[in-house]
Amino acid sequence: MIAKLFRVVKLVENSGYGFDKMEMGWRTYNNNTPSFLQGQDYMKVVFQTGKRDYSGGAKGGAKDELLLSERQREVYQLIKGNPSIGYREVAEGLGINPSASQKHFDSLKEKGIIKRKGASRGGYWDVLK
Repeated sequence: MIAKLFRVVKLVENSGYGFDKMEMGWRTYNNNTPSFLQGQDYMKVVFQTGKRDYSGGAKGGAKDELLLSERQREVYQLIKGNPSIGYREVAEGLGINPSASQKHFDSLKEKGIIKRKGASRGGYWDVLK
């Protein structure tokens, strides 16, 4: 109530009124919500596209890293170390269910990081990125 009185007499801005609209709009088009980081004298809003993380910028000429969960990074490292590894071997190595392992493989395939070459037996994973 007091904040409204200050706005009416134009002693403060209508700060904060657009946050709900930003969050709902971004969620509608990208299926995720922006991050709101608040400091003592600033507010930072990070809009993630779900494809790449541009928050840190490139270091030493390195390319942006794809957004991967910690578990997806572990699966990626196992595949990179052994391109003929299967879902069950990854599941055993990480102590997770084979169905969870398969979901991580599917996610890496959708992101264009890995691609299957050859048959399920005798084939291998081509690491694209």
